Amino acid sequence: MLPTTTIAGYEFTRLMCGSNPLNGFSHFSAARDRWLKEHFTVERIVELFEACVAAGINGLLGSYTDKLAQAMAKFWGRNPRDSFRWIGYTHGGVEMLNESIKMIAEAGAV
Repeated sequence: MLPTTTIAGYEFTRLMCGSNPLNGFSHFSAARDRWLKEHFTVERIVELFEACVAAGINGLLGSYTDKLAQAMAKFWGRNPRDSFRWIGYTHGGVEMLNESIKMIAEAGAV
């Protein structure tokens, strides 16, 4: 069992899944970014989340994208919502802050 911590009243494992590769951000090259975007389909992301849960990891830390929101909805449609939670963070700078918060909340992130 992995160690846990409490964030905003939710218990999370201290090891979490990150969204950069899932969203196509390698911080390496444009070619690697393209490969990640093609490789991580909604279905593959759901499979990854299910593998995380099987390994004892219960959370995702990541910014909103439509593809990630679709994957979370599909995962939650197949699995208990509290088995894997999403800590969403904003993106796009101050000018997009309110819109970003709204998108994250509507997608079900905590």
